[in-house]
Amino acid sequence: MSDTIKLVFDQVLELLDEKNQKTNELSAVKLAFEKLFLETTDCGYIDYDYDIAELVSTEQAAEYLGVSKPTIYKYLNNGLEYKIINNVKKIPRVALKLWSDPVTSFEMQRIHQEKNSRAQTLEEKLEVIQGRITEYEIEYGGEFEHLYGNKSDSLIDGLDEAVDVFDWKGYIVQKNALLKQIQAKKGTNA
Repeated sequence: MSDTIKLVFDQVLELLDEKNQKTNELSAVKLAFEKLFLETTDCGYIDYDYDIAELVSTEQAAEYLGVSKPTIYKYLNNGLEYKIINNVKKIPRVALKLWSDPVTSFEMQRIHQEKNSRAQTLEEKLEVIQGRITEYEIEYGGEFEHLYGNKSDSLIDGLDEAVDVFDWKGYIVQKNALLKQIQAKKGTNA
């Protein structure tokens, strides 16, 4: 068992020992379980079944997170969990609780990307990542390097658009890593 698996498993057990008396703890257990699943499997997915009373509309989610409805749809595309109920997207309250913390929302996005990338080729992954980068370039009117490249993480953290900027920066790091992997793959196949 890897150190990561042991750490996640210990976190889950610790949270379960506390009898899950708070929603925050349930959220933490759910996130830890997702990480454990991805660490220990190569395929498959977890499909949670929620009580309908625990699902909220996109409007309610926008109000809870203090963002616009279009931003909620962007979050859904980036990994905010949802269920389709009568052809309408509904968001679990536990997912909103997790997403409200920037560090946890970033982790949820990483988990979402890992789930999606399991079945993709390197080139398909690069295409998706480049698409996300292009969306940010259009939205913010330029390339990351020109707009934020000379700013420190602490300065970026104080900006209203900090979550977007850190996501954008993460996509650029992923793009560069993918380009290296593709180049290495071509080198071995040449």
